[in-house]
Order: sequence, then C-alpha cells, then structure tokens
Amino acid sequence: MIAALGAHERWARCADPVAATEPMRRGFDARFVKLADPDGARKKAIDAAGGADSPEGRQLIQQLNTSIEHHRKAYFVRLALASAAARKRRKKDGKNQ
Repeated sequence: MIAALGAHERWARCADPVAATEPMRRGFDARFVKLADPDGARKKAIDAAGGADSPEGRQLIQQLNTSIEHHRKAYFVRLALASAAARKRRKKDGKNQ
C-alpha cells in the first residue's frame, strides 16, 4: 500500500504523464530492436538501400518492424505463461490470493 500511495502522489504532481514516461518507453522498445537487429546489420542494409526513400529500403524497414513486433509479442506471451504457472502453483499449494 505504501508503493501505491507513492505512485498516486507522484502522478498527482505530474503535469504530463506521457512525457514523464517517454524515456521508459524508449528503453523498453529498444530491447526489442536489439533482439531484432543485434549487430545492426539490418539498419546498415536499410541505410545502404536508401532508407525510407527507396522501395527496397521501405521493404527492409517493414521486415525489421515485423521482427520487432514478433519479439514484443513473444515477450508478453512469456509473461503470460509465467503468470499462469505462478497461479497454478499457488492454487496447488493452497495459497490462492
């Protein structure tokens, strides 16, 4: 409850919650970009193809974005599986909360 109190007080003082959480969102998104293009080869290929100004560059960007989105979805599926396993353990142990 102390954490909830602190969170409510923090957001009550915040004029722009979207701007306040922007650095966190950028960092969170960067994790999936790194998974999709760990060595930067795709980014280099996009640049070499002319970036978003060329059809080939746009296609490579779309492929990279698709890969990033699949990594993001896999992350959340892993979270859901872990949550389900924890609920199952709690139920089995008789600690249903």
